[in-house]
Amino acid sequence: MLKNLKIRNQIALGFVLVLGVSALMIGFALDGLRTGSESFKTYRELARASVLSGRVQANMLSASNAAKSFLSTREAEQLDVFQECFQRALGFAVEQQNNVADPTRRELSRKLVEDLDSYRAASEEVFGLMRRRDAVLRQTLDPQGQRMRKNLTEIMVSAFQD
Repeated sequence: MLKNLKIRNQIALGFVLVLGVSALMIGFALDGLRTGSESFKTYRELARASVLSGRVQANMLSASNAAKSFLSTREAEQLDVFQECFQRALGFAVEQQNNVADPTRRELSRKLVEDLDSYRAASEEVFGLMRRRDAVLRQTLDPQGQRMRKNLTEIMVSAFQD
């Protein structure tokens, strides 16, 4: 069949076939590029969420360690470290909540922010109770203890002298 065509028509037909195959390859390449772009966007979102989750976790660990240290030492610096780390963790959690597109992960991020708010309220209550306890100790128990010790010493000295 191709032998019956003139050389001009054979060249034209070959050119059309090359253009057709090229157009088909371009279509496949554009589809692959679109799919790759969507995959990269998904990967980027997951990577950002992962990094933000890691930052929340790291700051909460630091805050927890500072709170534990404050509970045992009562050093005000540890309380400052706790509050600083906790604020950073909360900031990262809110950023994560605002940047997540997946509804399931967005709901988990929202719940995380709520849990962090509850944690903050509970820790402030504990720290407040500790400050109150320390104030009662300094204002009431320490002076009474010193008076009792002084009175007992006087009784012992008096008993020894008698």
